[in-house]
Amino acid sequence: MDKINRLIHLVGAGNMGRALLRGLLAHKLVPPQKIFVEEIDPAKLRDCLRAHGVRPAGKIPPGQPRLLLLCLKPQQFPAWAGRAPALDRRTLVVSIMAGVTRRRLQAAWPAPGGLVRAMPNLPGLVGAGFTALCGPAGRVKEAQPVFSTLGETIVVREAQMDAVTALSGSGPAYVFYLGEALAAAARRYGFSREASERLARQTVFGAARLWRESGRSAAELRQQVTSPGGTTEAACRLLSQKAWADILGEAIAAARQRARELSPK
Repeated sequence: MDKINRLIHLVGAGNMGRALLRGLLAHKLVPPQKIFVEEIDPAKLRDCLRAHGVRPAGKIPPGQPRLLLLCLKPQQFPAWAGRAPALDRRTLVVSIMAGVTRRRLQAAWPAPGGLVRAMPNLPGLVGAGFTALCGPAGRVKEAQPVFSTLGETIVVREAQMDAVTALSGSGPAYVFYLGEALAAAARRYGFSREASERLARQTVFGAARLWRESGRSAAELRQQVTSPGGTTEAACRLLSQKAWADILGEAIAAARQRARELSPK
């Protein structure tokens, strides 16, 4: 990965902000003395500074190009933007806030050096994430190494970002929901809580790994598991009768709509 020749101004030291911080340092894209962190929770900020050797945002030296990483919740953005520093044309703004459009960011800062939106997901905490980015091609290319530290990246149109939020951003929760259901079923059949979690966890992990490493489609792999007249066919027939795929599609549509509603007005 290419090194980043900017100061990093990280706003928000929650799960994703800390994951990006760890990724930048682990891949040596930026030295810790060039990373400055802003966080409203004083205890969280102290822990972040102590754990990673980075600096508080109040000590950012003036006159140097920076990459502003906005790792806030969408609801926090209006209040933060009201007291945010003025940005010059050398500042690249990268936002991971769901539903906050580039037009909305542009309204907050009329003349930054570039605006990029990114939507990472929670598996980035273990380097198995997926991030979608949108914005001007040159600026996206500059921001991409930051998110490559979390896993895979893809470039999309901004019109697709709410769908990305609903699919890969919220998607891990759907998988965990499936895991919960598998574990609950195991407990109903007499397995201990620990054994139930192990059964569900390894089943989901193994299926995902096979899907990734085989290069085959999910439909092909499902058919491989589903022998005619067998147990899997009986289960899948019931899932089809219950319109399981339609229900999931409706859930994704609801998440996409909520991403649109979260955009600050």
